[in-house]
Amino acid sequence: MLDLQDKHVNGPAIRLNSGDNVAVALREIASGTALPQSNIITRDIVPAGYKVAIEDIGQGDPILKYGVTIGFATTDLLAGTMLHSHNVEFREFDRDYRYSEDYQPLELLPPAERATFQGYLRDDGRVGTRNFIAIVSTVNCSATVVHAIADHFTKERLTNYPNVDGVAAFSHHTGCGMEMTGEPMNLLHRTLAGYIQHPNVAASLVVGLGCERCQVGGLFAAQRLVPGERLRTLIMQENGALDKPSLRALPLSKNYWKPLTSANGKPFQRVTSWSGYSAVALMDSLQLPLILHWARLLIFFHVTGALAFFQRRQKFTGWNTP
Repeated sequence: MLDLQDKHVNGPAIRLNSGDNVAVALREIASGTALPQSNIITRDIVPAGYKVAIEDIGQGDPILKYGVTIGFATTDLLAGTMLHSHNVEFREFDRDYRYSEDYQPLELLPPAERATFQGYLRDDGRVGTRNFIAIVSTVNCSATVVHAIADHFTKERLTNYPNVDGVAAFSHHTGCGMEMTGEPMNLLHRTLAGYIQHPNVAASLVVGLGCERCQVGGLFAAQRLVPGERLRTLIMQENGALDKPSLRALPLSKNYWKPLTSANGKPFQRVTSWSGYSAVALMDSLQLPLILHWARLLIFFHVTGALAFFQRRQKFTGWNTP
């Protein structure tokens, strides 16, 4: 993780970890520029966000950023050299993740002092920040219908439903002309279930044609979905044309859904950042106060080796298997 002394930037580049052999340019650095903290003179122009060697690196030696290996030098690199795909390569190597090596237990704040926000508490314990009704097609043949239903609910028609943020259609271009089993169908099932069960979705109407390969019944069985007051189905071949106002209005008819009301706030936070060192810096500065409030952190990695330093910092409680 970022070393404390390196968080106060002095100069045009930042060294993210004391064990790193590269620094990251905070802005474009001209050739011949002195880097104050390393006594290095740059040999090339280093664009903002690119890496510069702060010590000599031999051919085949690892490139260290965040204290972990992110690649290997394809040639001898002198200190001050700009690093990119022309002199760095990726290859397989053994990783030692050293689970929980740097873990330090924290004393959480008392429940009464933890931060909350007004969200929508779902039956499974998850929390949404929106309250949508989803109209989901199982097959491309019902795509036009789900959009027609969703389009029916203009802002004017939703004025009597202040707790409903909107009616959203979710369609796709598959669901038929494919095998009923196997990974393609499994992927489609998982994707559709993800929309149906999303915490920002209060209720769903699943619309099928009736003769498609991705059957409503097969979807529900594979994903263990149970029809109920907040999960309804509509088979077009069993109901006729959807130009009837009564069918278009199904999602908000008085007897179709229970009233959709907001729930009390729940201690929950979500933080997103998109680039390598900014994401690490953000998480390093924010994860402690968030965890003190009993927040759940969901972190996505796109940086080679970035997982390692988080695993060293977190408490390892065993593998979760489905």
